[in-house]
Amino acid sequence: MTVSTGAFDALLPTRIARAEFGEPTLLVAGEAWSLSVTTVWRFVMENGEVVSPSVSPTDAGVRGLVGDTIIAAKWCGPVELGLDPTFRLASGGILQIVSDATFDTWVLHTPELVLVGPLRAE
Repeated sequence: MTVSTGAFDALLPTRIARAEFGEPTLLVAGEAWSLSVTTVWRFVMENGEVVSPSVSPTDAGVRGLVGDTIIAAKWCGPVELGLDPTFRLASGGILQIVSDATFDTWVLHTPELVLVGPLRAE
């Protein structure tokens, strides 16, 4: 199941101005939005290299997001847990969030709303 969240989509494309990782939280932000993640995530760079807490939890790898641009967001996941975002980047990389619980695993702030994930599809 896939849904679109218009309030975030309206910001696209949006540049990533800040990215940092301090166990257990990933923080990614740009002008007028921020994303805080406390669940499973992975940043797959355009060259296929993976940065994630289970593979390479370095703050330096996460900083590779800075300066890139989110050009699309897809919202999907298993119905029993809810929907999580996968962000497609202008560089060809992706940032994927995968909730491991049904409550408060990530928070996306925009000027229009605050989304607390995983989202429940209705």
